[in-house]
Amino acid sequence: MTANESLAQRDLFGGALKLSMPMRFVDVSDFRPVPDNQEVFADANRDQSVVVEVLERADVPDDRCAVLFFEDLAEHNEAASSSLDSVTTPGPTAVPHLPNDTFVSVARGAQAVSKGRQGQEALNQVQICQACIRLPSVDSDLLITLNTPMHISEHSAAAEHAGAGAKDAHVTAPQLLQDMLLTLEIKDWGLFGGA
Repeated sequence: MTANESLAQRDLFGGALKLSMPMRFVDVSDFRPVPDNQEVFADANRDQSVVVEVLERADVPDDRCAVLFFEDLAEHNEAASSSLDSVTTPGPTAVPHLPNDTFVSVARGAQAVSKGRQGQEALNQVQICQACIRLPSVDSDLLITLNTPMHISEHSAAAEHAGAGAKDAHVTAPQLLQDMLLTLEIKDWGLFGGA
């Protein structure tokens, strides 16, 4: 297990998906609205979050999907800077409970982003570990993104709960995402709009 953390299974999208993650992550939809195609979990004490998104298959080759979504996220977050460190394709063994034709690509990098409408003075340095899981039979992409701060600005709203300064959870985050992917199961393929 990652950093000696045990994972607990969560039902996502009304039980259509199952994914295990540390118990410290709470369901954000209990506190604020979340889009229907997303499930969001957060740990305020570490300012770490997991976002699971169901998307129509992006019109890019498999080897470009992780890069596309990483860049999309930087744009959506209005990142002051963004650097992609690595893209790996671990193969279907990364998601053993999904069909063999599943393509998995994992992007890892960093983005300088501020929370909500906070300005440049509140920029946090955040590690992004993002898995793009392509499901050809339902023409969909499933994104699982693990956001982990590497440095939190003293001006950031996150500093109130997680404290300002350098953080170390990003060291184990890539392994945590890998461990979570091993538990991913799809129980109801109707989630993707098909039968």
